[in-house]
Amino acid sequence: MNRNEAKEILALYRRGIDNPADPEFAEALELVKHDRELAIWFEQQSAVYEATRQKFQAIEAPSELVGWILSGRKRRNEWWRSPVIWGAAAAIAILIAIVVRDGSPKHSFAAYRSRMVRTAMSNYGMPLMTNDLAAIRSYLTTNNAHGDYVLPAALAKLPGQGCVAFPWHDRPVALICLDGGPKRDVFLFVINRKDLSDPPKQRELTKIGPLPTASWSDDKKTYLLATRGDEQFLQTLLP
Repeated sequence: MNRNEAKEILALYRRGIDNPADPEFAEALELVKHDRELAIWFEQQSAVYEATRQKFQAIEAPSELVGWILSGRKRRNEWWRSPVIWGAAAAIAILIAIVVRDGSPKHSFAAYRSRMVRTAMSNYGMPLMTNDLAAIRSYLTTNNAHGDYVLPAALAKLPGQGCVAFPWHDRPVALICLDGGPKRDVFLFVINRKDLSDPPKQRELTKIGPLPTASWSDDKKTYLLATRGDEQFLQTLLP
């Protein structure tokens, strides 16, 4: 992970709220300890976030609000006169200025991989649950979510569990879930190669948090494979 990739990930980190041991953030936070320029940027980023958060927390709802809502009464809106609102707006403006000035590249593969691993570890919903791989492909095709993916031979032998399509930075991502056996759930994420600033040019193997991962690209797609199994099991699934 380089400095710009760490910045993209840490731009979403809320110090004091998010868990620093979360695999989405842990590697980037470790890099902060060894990169002075990144550490300075991170302190600025965190300070602006905290200032913005405090400004919004200071905004008090009118005591009559519940009554207005229940009665349907309209009240002249003079919220723009509030110095608290202007303070919050100023903090947001500073945050935007820092982000624009920084100019770090967006949609890096490292940030994508980190987010997808976190998704795999979360309680996500699957609109289609089936062991039929043809039904999974048909669903993703119908929903314009990479139904033209190519499964490595070893993955094509596994029964399906289901799939889900969701956006990442407004880019469509497909998650295909496969059954690798007891405690060996398999997650295959698919995204258009062009939607990443630095798609992997060759196979990459790395462990993100507790999950071993492998990634590769073809002419059109970038694939990210993760499993709850061990590294040896992951190796058996690769193309």
